[in-house]
Amino acid sequence: MIYIFGDSYCEPDEKNQNFKKWYEQVGPVKNFGKCGTGPEYSFEFFHEVLINDIKKKDKIVFVLSSSHRAKFPLKDVTKSYLSSNVLTDKIEHWEIQKHKENIKFYFETRGSNIIFDNLKNLFYLKNISNIFDIKIYTFLVYHLSSVMKKTFVERDFSDNIDYSLFLKQDLKNYDTFLSNVRIDNTENFKFYPIPLSKISYLQFLNSDFNSFDELDLTLSNHLTEKNHNILARYINDLEELHFDVSNIKHGGINFVYD
Repeated sequence: MIYIFGDSYCEPDEKNQNFKKWYEQVGPVKNFGKCGTGPEYSFEFFHEVLINDIKKKDKIVFVLSSSHRAKFPLKDVTKSYLSSNVLTDKIEHWEIQKHKENIKFYFETRGSNIIFDNLKNLFYLKNISNIFDIKIYTFLVYHLSSVMKKTFVERDFSDNIDYSLFLKQDLKNYDTFLSNVRIDNTENFKFYPIPLSKISYLQFLNSDFNSFDELDLTLSNHLTEKNHNILARYINDLEELHFDVSNIKHGGINFVYD
């Protein structure tokens, strides 16, 4: 069995039936991917699977999105896994406004520790893969250091917030440290070092579309059909992972990812 955890790069796309997505090409799966969520959401399901279902030689695909996509218990907000950008965005939903100070207090309490969450998550998953003898494929959606600065994506594609300003402290050394982190692969643990959001944006830069959004309307899970196939072959242990970001032309399907 292959268990899948992550955000919009994983969530099953039932609207687009024009081609098979990567998670439809890797055998029996249980897919817990959910658009807009972060690691807190994913690990809730992961631990349930780990305790109750996991078997030796199972596979796990874990896409780690932004670590400041926190999961808040807001009953009337569809996406209760709001990120810290609610502190800067003009979001008028009554329940968010009602709890805005509590949300702010949460991030102030976490402080700079939140910056290291995904680094710790990666080493945790690496140990789990060895302890339980299961193969885990890990991906980052954004750079490890992206929590505290705007990423290379010059648009509101990510949950961009300058966390250093939010915390009112200098995090320059943190950025340098995280930029130099190297995580070695093992037989059971595979880490792809290029953030998936960078792959998505490179697809746009090498396309003839006028905007990232225009291209993204033609995609599933922010990836082209060719890159879905490439990713599936990687998960199936058929080849190394080398995404294709060249010569993307108009003429794709008209698909909106909610």
